[in-house]
Amino acid sequence: MQTDNGQPFPKYRSSADVHALKIKSITVNPENGKETVTFADSYYGPLTLPAEALPDIPHDVEGSYLVAEGGDFAVIPAARFEAHFTRV
Repeated sequence: MQTDNGQPFPKYRSSADVHALKIKSITVNPENGKETVTFADSYYGPLTLPAEALPDIPHDVEGSYLVAEGGDFAVIPAARFEAHFTRV
C-alpha cells in the first residue's frame, strides 16, 4: 500500500496485519467523486482513492486512521485503533 508520492503505509499488527496512517482530512472532488486523504504526517503525501472507496466517511476524521487491508479501506477512530493495533 502506497500514497500518491510512493511512500509505503506503516504496518500494524493485531489479529491481522493492516497498513494504516493517521488522517488530517478527507476531501471529495465534486466533479469525479474521487476522495483525497491528507495525512497527519506530511511525509506520506496525499492518497487519492476512487469514488466511494470510503463508505460513510465520518464528518470529523482528523486524528482517525485510514486502514487498508487488501484492497479495502476503512476509517477507524484513533482510540479504537490504538487499543487494538501495534506498529510493527
